[in-house]
Amino acid sequence: AIAGVGGVTVSSWNGMQLAEIARLAPRPRVAEALAGSTIVIFIGYVIGPAIFATLAAITSYRYAFLFVAVTTILAVWPLRALRRRA
Repeated sequence: AIAGVGGVTVSSWNGMQLAEIARLAPRPRVAEALAGSTIVIFIGYVIGPAIFATLAAITSYRYAFLFVAVTTILAVWPLRALRRRA
């Protein structure tokens, strides 16, 4: 039961992300905004693990996970402006 709830929760973020982007985008440019955000996500899927593996190989897992944490925190910073605007 816990795995099922976790699976539904983890797999539903994408729909929420797309809905929010569609809400914030200007009406005539919704398709472009959704396509652009999807491209950025998939680029992250491709290069993220490669960067993590390279950092872990060159330094250690500690620094690789630290890089992930810092990157996540830095990504949240510009999103604050969207929250104020919405």
